[in-house]
Amino acid sequence: MLASHPPAQALRLWMDLFAEWQAAKHGMTGTLLAMIDSGEISLAHTRQELLSAITTILDAGASAGDIRADAHADDVSASILGMLAVAAKSGEPAQARRLLDLLMDGLRPR
Repeated sequence: MLASHPPAQALRLWMDLFAEWQAAKHGMTGTLLAMIDSGEISLAHTRQELLSAITTILDAGASAGDIRADAHADDVSASILGMLAVAAKSGEPAQARRLLDLLMDGLRPR
């Protein structure tokens, strides 16, 4: 995404893709837990991949000046996951988009 979009736009598009993946994953909870139990996937590895993707975009955004330089991947990840969890419980898909837009506003330089 960074190759074809400015970093802030790439991050927002990535958030939408992650939200779609998260929604699909919600229906596969039992399967995912079985895969974790069997060792097929690792929570630590998955978390590291998530943080690495976010860090790459945040670093590019900080360099370009369109994402705050003090944004941390751990904080962005926790924010996204929390927002998606709340939106999933609300039953209103548009809420996730609105919350992610608010997060993006907070990630713009002051």
